[in-house]
Amino acid sequence: MNLIESISNIFKGLKRKNSLVQNISIVFSGNVFSILLQLTFAPILSRIFSPQAYGEYALYNLIISNITFFSALSLPSVYVLPKEEYKFLALSKVVFLNAIAISILSFFTYFLFKPLFDFEVSIKEIVGIFGVLLITIINTTQSHWNIRKKRFLKNTKMRAACSFIGKSGTAGIGKYLAPNGFGLLSGNFISGFLALFLTLKRQQLIVLFRYYTSSNWKELIATLKENVNVIKYIFPARLITKFSSDLPIIAIGALMGVQQLGHYTFALTFINMPIQLFENSISPVVFQKANELYLTSRTAFEDFFVKSFKHTVFISLVPLTVISLIAPSVFEFAFGTEWKDAGYVASLLSTKYIITTVLAPYTSFWRIMKREKRLFALTTASFIFRNGPLLLLFLDIGFFRFLYIYSIVSSIAPLINLTDLMYSVLPRRRASKIWTITILLILLSFIIIGLNSYQIIFENVR
Repeated sequence: MNLIESISNIFKGLKRKNSLVQNISIVFSGNVFSILLQLTFAPILSRIFSPQAYGEYALYNLIISNITFFSALSLPSVYVLPKEEYKFLALSKVVFLNAIAISILSFFTYFLFKPLFDFEVSIKEIVGIFGVLLITIINTTQSHWNIRKKRFLKNTKMRAACSFIGKSGTAGIGKYLAPNGFGLLSGNFISGFLALFLTLKRQQLIVLFRYYTSSNWKELIATLKENVNVIKYIFPARLITKFSSDLPIIAIGALMGVQQLGHYTFALTFINMPIQLFENSISPVVFQKANELYLTSRTAFEDFFVKSFKHTVFISLVPLTVISLIAPSVFEFAFGTEWKDAGYVASLLSTKYIITTVLAPYTSFWRIMKREKRLFALTTASFIFRNGPLLLLFLDIGFFRFLYIYSIVSSIAPLINLTDLMYSVLPRRRASKIWTITILLILLSFIIIGLNSYQIIFENVR
């Protein structure tokens, strides 16, 4: 009877405008559609672009993501929190100006010390990188603007349309113009440019232009002071996390070559799908709702965490476990023989991302509870687990065996964060019960993945 009542309440919530269930279902379905598009286009793109091209694309993304990251200072993570709209605009202006300044400084530094670099970036590539960078920052602002107004349907429609046109454009550019890393980057520019016109209304564009060109420095400084903990603790914590994500790309590219890097990044595209699904659909809605409840009722906030977390665990474990089981056999068939190794990589890396996916919708809770300093301490302490295994690349243990060890040890870091979050949000007894069940389910998934990958790990199949 409780199950029937629970299902009935879900369907009632779907019909209720701006309810949590309706908002999650809208955003979730749109992101599922985007992932299905990725799966549909992946066999096409993998036959147009080589592992070498994906390796080049990974390096372009490395440049863009780093400039974006240092420009943002993690301020977009609190775009939703200020009640006053001018504070939201002030934070977005800081990010926008930072992006322009850091981009100019980065490109100037490159040209000044060009002889010291082992690679060469053309003017065409610089223009493409800068274009994707600015469009990404403006679209991030617009997306959070819609979240503040609870316009989840608008964000969902935009992402679905842009994903389809962007993938189509990438395939066309690769087929007829540039079957290389720059062709893949051009697809990002197409989808981002389209998103800009689909979501940014004329009135919003006028507001942004007026605010960005106004002399409102006192307002900016005051708003930054209110959010100084984000820059002091959230940004350094994310810097460590980002460095931990970038370091394998740098290490594998330098020690294993661009082709192996291509296999690694191609596999990550599929492993990251559940995380992207949660971050793009569930996380914004959960963040907005949790912030409301935390300000009104701590008990309601705790109950909301427990209720949503139960669903999150199962939705996280199942997709990644399935991907691990089918990846080796599916990749060669779907994407071509040269992508066979990428299937092995996807299978081995899935253990690392299981706990990360479970944690993904709740990383904002430390900000809601004003525990940014705690998150920074946790992230710093877990740094060794994230990066220590990379030293194994210098040993002759085999690429696949390295990936499995790296994946298992790296999973300790998000497990530490997940444990701290549970005991911070919930009373000890309640947290212990949920933590134990979660760990048992995760261990079961690890065992299944390990048994499935036994031949790859211990017999060093290549």
